Amino acid sequence: MATKTEEVTKKKRSRKAKIDNDEMVKAEVVKTNEFVPNKYHKDIFDYVKNGVGNMVVGAAAGSGKTRTLLEILKLIDSSKSILICAFNKDIVTELKNKIGSVPNISIRTVHSLGYYMLIRAFGSLEIDNFKYRGYIFKNAKTLVNKPILIRSKKKLFEYVDNVTKLTDFARNYLCSTASEIEHLADMHSIDLFANEIEAVLKVLEWGRNVDKTIDFIDMVWLPNILNMSNKSFQYDYVLLDESQDFSNAQRELILKCKRMGTRFFFFGDKNQCLYAFSSASPEAFDYICNMPNTVQLPLSISYRCPKKVVELAKQIVPSIEYADNADDGEVNYRCKLDGIHSGDMVLCRTNAPLMTVYGALVASGKPCIIRGKDVGLNLIKMVERTDIDILSPKLEKDGVIPRLYKNLFDQIERLKETKGFNDAMALNTDMVRNELDNIRALEILSLTVMTAKELCDKIKMMFSDSFDETKAIALSTIHKAKGLEADNVFIVPTTVDESNMFDWEKQQEANIKYVAYTRAKKTLNFLDGTCLKGDEKGLRINDIRMLINRIFLTNFGSSKSEVKKVLSDSKLSLKPSKIKPTVDRNASSKVGFGKTENNPLDISNRRLRKIK
Repeated sequence: MATKTEEVTKKKRSRKAKIDNDEMVKAEVVKTNEFVPNKYHKDIFDYVKNGVGNMVVGAAAGSGKTRTLLEILKLIDSSKSILICAFNKDIVTELKNKIGSVPNISIRTVHSLGYYMLIRAFGSLEIDNFKYRGYIFKNAKTLVNKPILIRSKKKLFEYVDNVTKLTDFARNYLCSTASEIEHLADMHSIDLFANEIEAVLKVLEWGRNVDKTIDFIDMVWLPNILNMSNKSFQYDYVLLDESQDFSNAQRELILKCKRMGTRFFFFGDKNQCLYAFSSASPEAFDYICNMPNTVQLPLSISYRCPKKVVELAKQIVPSIEYADNADDGEVNYRCKLDGIHSGDMVLCRTNAPLMTVYGALVASGKPCIIRGKDVGLNLIKMVERTDIDILSPKLEKDGVIPRLYKNLFDQIERLKETKGFNDAMALNTDMVRNELDNIRALEILSLTVMTAKELCDKIKMMFSDSFDETKAIALSTIHKAKGLEADNVFIVPTTVDESNMFDWEKQQEANIKYVAYTRAKKTLNFLDGTCLKGDEKGLRINDIRMLINRIFLTNFGSSKSEVKKVLSDSKLSLKPSKIKPTVDRNASSKVGFGKTENNPLDISNRRLRKIK
């Protein structure tokens, strides 16, 4: 018979064992990251198990879309063939690492799917991403009925650019008629001055005849227009990730992967569509949602963002919710650069202000990297196309920066002549906005180097898509930050004039803000414009125009004497001012990502302080 002391000891040991066991259970839960479905998951999983049709999951930012997809895979019979299509290679790699090698599951990008369809039909194929531009350049004279319009080298390059852009858009949108292509030109503000539409139709016909060479867009275009199908690419289930960013051609290629009874599960968020400028079609996502026998189910709870960040995001997308156990988090305004540290993320709407922040942070001894290797490559191409090694960032003589500005002003003048635009309307077109932003980015970077070669080398060093986030500050445009997250996110204030935008462009701007806000896991911070001090006498766009005219002695066709008269009548000093990046001192209270007294999302009608 046990003594009282022994009984007490036994009870203590029992309690300790229970505590130890509980801790082990807790540890195991943490280790396995046990999935606990919410109310939206239950509806989704029920439809997967008991439904018979297609499903569109409207996944809010940070809602655990990938985890939901993985849980859905567990509900599908292992005897069924499954295709998972992702938007890019990075997502494919991430999914393969999480899923592993499973015999009945294939994980691909849509482009790789189309590529393998093509090589099965035509054998080995060479990839040449300049295939169409090269063809258009070599055959420009035969494509044009009015050769006088492209007699000069300058006009030839403009013509090649227009035809190439429209050919790419037409393939991504699956357009094949003159009226459809003309609509694309208007939609993307492409200024037509010759018979570009007729030329595009000829190029599309040429592209149909596969000659052992294809480019990136051909991978999704050719299988569609050639009506290709292959039993090797037919599946019982097709799951499409980031479906809001797919073009018409990509969507139709995915739909080719069906057999009798195939179910399509689409994951996407129309509010996170950022690539309409490059053929991502909002209409393509609407088409998916309206397919026969298709249900739409929400996934609205964001597990990434704290409550205060979600409340701000709600002003753009009311359906987003925060988790019950979410932290309060913080939304801070008028923040300084010295509050940014390694592991933080800095986001900006455009490239140029991002360059200013990069320079300021590096000057203070903080390690930084700019995400987006392709952005850097595009800037390098712009520099190389000028075919000159002199930079001339002060606009004192011929050089890279003056030539880029001259090309920009030529574009503006053509828009004014052909579209009836004024300067403000031309400056607000997507084409001109992007070009101006890139020029200003190069202008900022040129202030610390001597030659075009040195500038290109500097750009190569600055831009990367892989780095250790814990050892550096990640700077990125909002477009490049999609799918990323950080504890502390800082937003650089910028302005965008929406007054002359198409409806689809205005929606893009709202989507951009929403994506920017929802990258933050703990704090969302809006930088104070006053911390980005530049030259208060920074040049306005019209001042720059005058300097460019002076350098090249032309006023868009005017004589030398006319240019001198314009310059003499101008109040602008003929001695160029020093150009530095400028930011409105009141930016945080007026700009699109700044805060006003009544509305933190207020959009100013000013593009930039220097543009008037």
